[in-house]
Amino acid sequence: MVASALPLAQASLVGFFLFFPMKLGVANTLLALTLALTIISGNFSERWRVVLDNPITVPALAMFALVLIGATYSLGPIETILQPVNKYSKFLFLLLTISLLGEQKWRQRCWMAFAAAMLFTLVSVFAGL
Repeated sequence: MVASALPLAQASLVGFFLFFPMKLGVANTLLALTLALTIISGNFSERWRVVLDNPITVPALAMFALVLIGATYSLGPIETILQPVNKYSKFLFLLLTISLLGEQKWRQRCWMAFAAAMLFTLVSVFAGL
């Protein structure tokens, strides 16, 4: 595939962490861009190994599986059934995030982006903005 798409996917993930606390629409767009660039970049076997080596993978997949199992025997309206499935589908994006953060420098950049967003939020709350 396109090897140069991987750093772009990682950079858009950093942008997601920067905008998530402030502008959810921008964050969701960056997350969709991250997903698209990850798919374009290929090399899934290496990223899957990174995911499998992480201890949070099994609990995240188990939690999502429990939600899916619960949705199969529910008698409620489809909209009510799909609400928790949609909510807990974020666990799958957690695995995408883990696959992109195999290198320390990208984890550090994401932490710094999130810390900057939290600092901005704190300052704006105290400033009354």
